[in-house]
Amino acid sequence: MAAPDKPTARRLFFAIYPDAATRQRLADAAQPLITEGKSSPADNLHLTLAFIGLADTATQRCLTEKAAQIDTPKPFNILIDQTGHFQKARILWLGPGRIPAELSTLHDDLAAAIQPCGYALENRPWTPHVTIARKYRGNASGSLKNPITLQVDTFSLMESVSSPSGVRYVELQKFRLRKGG
Repeated sequence: MAAPDKPTARRLFFAIYPDAATRQRLADAAQPLITEGKSSPADNLHLTLAFIGLADTATQRCLTEKAAQIDTPKPFNILIDQTGHFQKARILWLGPGRIPAELSTLHDDLAAAIQPCGYALENRPWTPHVTIARKYRGNASGSLKNPITLQVDTFSLMESVSSPSGVRYVELQKFRLRKGG
């Protein structure tokens, strides 16, 4: 008799996951900035809205249901025009110099909606960013030479999948921004 399936936990997060062309533009802009560390593959570039961590099937279902119910803002743009780093985490990133109100609203409303699923807010300010390198020890920060516009009309539930060849991110579900005017 076969052993019963073990419940599988997945490493989940919500993110703005740009289209392939925009991810490639981000990777191209990042390349000259990465003087050390490990660069993030273009397919993995995203802007995290909420990191969940390990979640079982029931939690994933709850997250999906709650995310689908939020009153999302209308589609908006994010101007990625800055570079910076998180020294303690050793991360080099690209991000907006000005955070659009719609992005803050989406982040805050999503965080509130998924709390019943076991999501706990982090005890630090949220800094929207796209990680372009890990294991970075430099101190880069400033304006991006050629800013990139992210057109945001969806956000996604993503899974982080580890393998011997590295981590890859898989889009599990896409949620469309839909509020009018």
